[in-house]
Amino acid sequence: MLSLKVVDPACGSGHFLLAAARRIGHALAQVRAGEDQPGPAEVRRAVRDVITHCIYGVDLNPLAVELCKLALWLEGHVSGMPLTFLDHHIKCGNSLVGAMPGSIAAGIPDAAFDAVTGDDKETARTLKRRNRQERQEWERGQIIFEEFIAATGEEFDQLAAAYNTLETLAEDSYNNVQRKAAIYQQIRSADSKWWTENTAANLWTAAFFSEIRPGVPVPTFQTLQDYLQNPARVSGQVVGHAWELAVRHRFFHWHLEFPQVFAAGGFDIVLGNPPWERIKLQEEEHWADDPYICRAPNKAERTRRIAEYRRSNDPKLQARVAAFDRAKHDHEAISKFVRQSGRFPLTAVGDVNYYALFAELATKLLAPRGRGGMVLPTGIATDDTCKQFFNHLMDNNLLTGLYDFENREKLFPAVVSLQKFCLLTLAGPGNKNIEVPRFAFFLIRTEQLNDEQRVFALSAADLALLNPNTRTCPVFRTRADAELTRKIYRRVPVLVNERTGENPWGIAFLRMLDMSNDSHLFKTSEELKNQGFSLRGNILSGMARSTCPSTRPR
Repeated sequence: MLSLKVVDPACGSGHFLLAAARRIGHALAQVRAGEDQPGPAEVRRAVRDVITHCIYGVDLNPLAVELCKLALWLEGHVSGMPLTFLDHHIKCGNSLVGAMPGSIAAGIPDAAFDAVTGDDKETARTLKRRNRQERQEWERGQIIFEEFIAATGEEFDQLAAAYNTLETLAEDSYNNVQRKAAIYQQIRSADSKWWTENTAANLWTAAFFSEIRPGVPVPTFQTLQDYLQNPARVSGQVVGHAWELAVRHRFFHWHLEFPQVFAAGGFDIVLGNPPWERIKLQEEEHWADDPYICRAPNKAERTRRIAEYRRSNDPKLQARVAAFDRAKHDHEAISKFVRQSGRFPLTAVGDVNYYALFAELATKLLAPRGRGGMVLPTGIATDDTCKQFFNHLMDNNLLTGLYDFENREKLFPAVVSLQKFCLLTLAGPGNKNIEVPRFAFFLIRTEQLNDEQRVFALSAADLALLNPNTRTCPVFRTRADAELTRKIYRRVPVLVNERTGENPWGIAFLRMLDMSNDSHLFKTSEELKNQGFSLRGNILSGMARSTCPSTRPR
């Protein structure tokens, strides 16, 4: 049990990690004591060992990270023992932003230089053109990155070995804890392998987040290639700029922060309740502390008032606008990264929401035999923007269960009653013999999960049968509804299968009237009366004087 690796990639103050530590700790205490009800002292010591060896967490908020550590320290405190060392397990960073294994080997993509708010468009076009040319030159040689992959593999193994050694160090005294902290700092020192590989990852990621304007040292394909060949060939200004962006945006390179876990194949358990927010900057929220801006009646008026601040000579107002511009640039840069970096090919679609990105991240963090459990909006299975991800889960046997709830009985007191959310359970890619995934919808209490009339199974073949075009998840209230619908669809073919082109009913879809394109055909009652129509009851009838072909006698 102490070899299990449990992570929450958006851990906040650690509620999910605490629950995991208690659950595993109690089971460990049962094994050690050889009885079902071990004593409190045995349970507390077991929980401490689980926190030391098994629990990992990441969060963007530094305060939340410190609160998470505090909660774990309190939960695992044993009389006479020092507080455990957690810096190598509980970390501050943006789980969604950074390089993953294989990212750097592909080089910096041209789309990293797409201009966003505040960027100089001409400079962006120049950098994109240069990056494309540098890529083409590399493709004719294809040497440096191949050498880098081989060298990085050896360095990564050494880094993982150093972390594994760190894991084995005892924490039974204050001096040993201090020694562990010193070794951890040495592993991450400025002349270490970790620093070199982290700098390469920062250069790759910084290309997406740099402000693009003349004079800014934005790294390009050749910059990264030069660094991988010989770090001394890249100027300190470029490296410093990349590290500045890394600190500001809290880049998080998973394989470099937890190399011992990735060397072993990934995390055994990924859990959590990630943010349910759109990436797009919400202007009203940003200006919430400024009544003049946030109380504007509409977006056009809000834009006008912001422009008014921009023209002002008041330094405070100009500072507010500058902060707004930077926030807008940062949000658009994150959107560019998740769409163009290649890390989220299935969920970075449409109006991107963080929860969908975290769900896709979970599938990449899981070990082959691992399991994931997350609390997410039900849209992860039913929304059109998530259909590629949901299809991927179903087609590859990565989904074990999805249980949808409505918050009518306030399972979450601070969430509105109509909010729909689900318990999503994932399987690692090595779980080849899992059962057909189970579903339930419109639940309001957790005990309904035990009601066999509410829970039903749907396979990938069922999904293709019921929703062949969208491949989103069908929603049923009961098992009987699901079985009846399945029988109907097996006997009666779909009208048109857009994927195969089958059209067994000979259906043709025509657009007859459109309120915009055909607006000249729609008349008001006054216009019809002026054309000779008269009102009889609630029907206007008569012969129009107009030659418009749409007017006919009634």
